[in-house]
Amino acid sequence: FQRLTFRIGSVDSAVFAPDGETIVYSARWGNSPSEVFTTRAATRGSRPLGLTDALVLAVSSREELAFLVRPQLSSWAVFEGTLARAPMAGGTPREVLEGVIDADWSPDGKDLAVIHVVGDRYRIEYPIGKILYGPDPPTWMSDLRLSPRGDRLAFAEHPVPGDSRGAIQVVGLDGKKQTLASGFTALGGTSWSPNGDEVWFSATRASGGSHQIHAASLLGRERLLYELAGSFGVY
Repeated sequence: FQRLTFRIGSVDSAVFAPDGETIVYSARWGNSPSEVFTTRAATRGSRPLGLTDALVLAVSSREELAFLVRPQLSSWAVFEGTLARAPMAGGTPREVLEGVIDADWSPDGKDLAVIHVVGDRYRIEYPIGKILYGPDPPTWMSDLRLSPRGDRLAFAEHPVPGDSRGAIQVVGLDGKKQTLASGFTALGGTSWSPNGDEVWFSATRASGGSHQIHAASLLGRERLLYELAGSFGVY
């Protein structure tokens, strides 16, 4: 591991830009509100992007940011806010949708998939406005990620409000849901493997245990990728 941030505070999200070297992240340093920064693995400094009270969610293949403005803590390490988009190189943010938990770009960078909260119901929309999945309350969802081919969406599904226990699910463009791994007492943070055959995520099945990094294949096979003492998560 290589440490990239050195200030006192909280890093709430982090994603790679299309070049695979630039990292865009959101952090609350000291008593300041969340702000978006960029850094690179080869450097020791960070540069602010001029987006304050904002939480980055994803960077498109066209180098456009999707982020939350005015994010509010909804559950442990999960925020809700208004989805906005802006060029990574700089520009005026454009607000898109209220009540968003997470979002990710399509591979071509044209459309967004979102977890949208409407009343007490959480639903996955892709593209925005087309509902692929919407479980009955009180089930809630987090950590949405589109597959590299854009044909499936992985997410964490939680049965208890404010509680991170749950399962890793995948839903296809036809709305059919598949459970890849379940029985976790806490989970959060999802990512697809580069070839799109597995979903990687941080979770534990032990009560009060440390998170591990797991991989679950589309065939339902699960394996342990990495184990580390302490609390950590996949961004």
